[in-house]
Formats: sequence, C-alpha cells, structure tokens
Amino acid sequence: MEKQIVELGARLEEMEAATQGNGPRSASALQQKLDEKSALLDTEIRNRQEALRVQRRSERMVRDLQHQLLERDKLKARQEDDAAKTEQKVKTLRQRVEDLVMAENNLTIAKRKAERESMESKEKSVRLERELEKMRAKIETRSIPVA
Repeated sequence: MEKQIVELGARLEEMEAATQGNGPRSASALQQKLDEKSALLDTEIRNRQEALRVQRRSERMVRDLQHQLLERDKLKARQEDDAAKTEQKVKTLRQRVEDLVMAENNLTIAKRKAERESMESKEKSVRLERELEKMRAKIETRSIPVA
C-alpha cells in the first residue's frame, strides 16, 4: 500500500513536470486525480483490513469448532468405553445368574433325592419294625407253654 502511494506520488511529480507548461489548471486536475486515487487507496486499505478481521474471526471460529469436535470425540470415546465396561459387567452378571440357577437346580435335585431316600428309609424302618414285632410275637407264642 505504501509502495503504491510512493509510486502514485512519483507519477504525480512526473505529470506535474510534464504539464508545467499547461499552467495551474493542469495542476488542479492532477491534484484532483491524486485525491481520487488516495481515496480509492484508503477504501482498498479499509477493505483489506476488514477482510483480515473477517479472516481472523473465521479462523477463531474454525479453531473453536475443531476444539468442540475434539471434545465431542473424547466424550464419545469415553461413552463407548463405559458402554463396553457395562456390557462386560452385564455379561458377567448373566453368567453368574446362570451359574447360581444351575447350582440351585442341582441343590433342588439333591434335596429331592435326599427326601426320597429319607422316605424310603422311614418306610423300610417301619416295615422292619413290623417284621420285628411279628417275630417277637412268634417267639413269645413259642416260648409260652400251652397248658
């Protein structure tokens, strides 16, 4: 920008030198052209500064969005890890429940078997007691003399 100002100034001086013979009318026309060019240059400078501000703002927004994406990815990874751990816990608990159900079934079977054996033992005991009573009765009838 400054280079352009210097170049415009040099061109102005060259034009003034070339038109010195034309008088003050040419100088005012050149001065008007210089003012127009200076105004255009100022406008261009403001436009470029505004473009730089917009660019910086955009870059800041991009950085913020990238940071948000990174945080979202980290959160997603944590949630996936938590989900995997929870799934593993559920799987372990299901296996434990299955084992406990199987153990309960085995105990129920063992209980029924023990109850059946106990019932059979009681029946056998009652049967043996009856036989014993019968034998005692036979022995008593043989040992008592009939008169």
